[in-house]
Amino acid sequence: MSLRSWFRVDKALSHDVNAAIGITLKKSWPRLVRAWIYVPFGTVLIMLVLWGIDSVIRLTGVSFPASVAAMLLLFFGLILLELLLGEKRTKGVVKVVEVPASFALKYINMFFVTSFVLLPLSPSIGAAEVGKIVAVFFIGFSVATVATVYLVRGLQLVLPTPKRADSDDRDDPRESIPLTLTPGPSQAAAPVDRSSTVSSTHFLVPPTPVLETQRLRGVGPVCIRLPKHITSLPNPRPPTPPSFGAPAPQVVGPSRQQKLAKIFTSHLDTFVYGSLFVASLPVLYTTGYTLPSHLTLTILSFFSALSIPPKFKFQRLAHPVLTCSALTILGVYILSLSTHTAFKSALQTYRTKTTYLTLFHGRSQPAPGAGDIFASLLDVSIVALALPMYSHRLTLSQNLLSILLPCIVLAIASLTLYPLLCNLVSIAPPRAISFSARSLTLALATPAVHNLGGDTQFLAVLCITSGIFGVLVGPRLLRALSVGEREYLVRGVALGANGSAVATAWLLGRGEVRAAGVSSLAMVALGVVVVVAASVGPVRRGVESLAGV
Repeated sequence: MSLRSWFRVDKALSHDVNAAIGITLKKSWPRLVRAWIYVPFGTVLIMLVLWGIDSVIRLTGVSFPASVAAMLLLFFGLILLELLLGEKRTKGVVKVVEVPASFALKYINMFFVTSFVLLPLSPSIGAAEVGKIVAVFFIGFSVATVATVYLVRGLQLVLPTPKRADSDDRDDPRESIPLTLTPGPSQAAAPVDRSSTVSSTHFLVPPTPVLETQRLRGVGPVCIRLPKHITSLPNPRPPTPPSFGAPAPQVVGPSRQQKLAKIFTSHLDTFVYGSLFVASLPVLYTTGYTLPSHLTLTILSFFSALSIPPKFKFQRLAHPVLTCSALTILGVYILSLSTHTAFKSALQTYRTKTTYLTLFHGRSQPAPGAGDIFASLLDVSIVALALPMYSHRLTLSQNLLSILLPCIVLAIASLTLYPLLCNLVSIAPPRAISFSARSLTLALATPAVHNLGGDTQFLAVLCITSGIFGVLVGPRLLRALSVGEREYLVRGVALGANGSAVATAWLLGRGEVRAAGVSSLAMVALGVVVVVAASVGPVRRGVESLAGV
């Protein structure tokens, strides 16, 4: 290829790329406005409300997480608003809150990554204690799941059956906000698409081929399915022979601009954060400030974790939190080598415990790290859990005791038996306390264990492992107990109270929408009970005593 031809091709490619970028921006600007203006504005407003609630709680002298208090206030506030203003106006309020809340719930898994990334900073655990932890975990999970199944079944025999539990369309879990971004089996055929694709009107669709009845022979199912006006013709005319030399009709496919626009649109978030990561490197190398590079690195790692194909042999084990954490740790290690910084020192800058509450209260603290951003957004996610609870309010009201009583029993057992058993087998007290929140979703387990004085980094491993265990082992336990898909209440409470958000997303991906709705309610109910109990002084002292503190 001559130099002139090369420049001509290069110029054409540059023109197509620019045109594709224009198409992408034109199609994506509503989503970009929502993602980069509406969502941050709404998120900051929620943080300001949380700061106000936290200030009021501090005046009372009670240790209670502001995020959980705000979640309960929002849930009961929406119910009260529906009673006063009606469902239609309340839905308008929900749509406004949904803007930041849907973002927070969609990416809630990413906000859990911090605890895993900081695991190399935790003190080492001996092999003997690891074996004891595995034994306590396996026995506890199995016994808790079986006990939950029989408890719910027993309550169903005693309590009256709801009349409209299966027929109310307003309480459809498919209409609720997703708890995670983990793709389920129903989404397995297509790659994760974090943005809207280019409109189909940009591409020409080949015309439908004309039916050739002369190729049909005899009578049979194929002939029976043909329209009557074709099969009833007595002497159909033979087709006109094609004229030789006539050009065949050509199907026009998408142009290169349209193909590029489709790629740009479907991977817009990756391109944006990839560009921001490159732009953050000069800041890292000139000032040593790690937040921009660590933040964008974690986000890109999370996108990579979501892109693992569903047909991957160990896809169930490759949970986005675990995969993202491993990629982030590797990335932080590489960046620390390039800046000649010790690896553990680089990890210490990942989270400095300077969250939005610290900044709003005006305390003097080091600059925040990427982990502090995720910890702040996790509080917003906890508040956002009120929306799926509100979406399933009818299921909650119809099955209140069948959902709430097993969660209360499981909470009492977790707060007493786990610390006691761990103490008897000589597991360290901070980790024994963390076991008391083993069944909770990490969003609610973190404030509970923080109040109790447990190890929050060890807690992250427990909670995520519980979720993965709930997907791998939970269904087998339910099959062994003859719990079929018709028993959606039993399946939902058992998996939601023992497998948290990971099991809930698995149920939703399988199409068990009613069980997923019950699972999300059980997950939140159990978490709220444990968080409230952990905020009571005598309960805290009792758990510490059982754990051997």
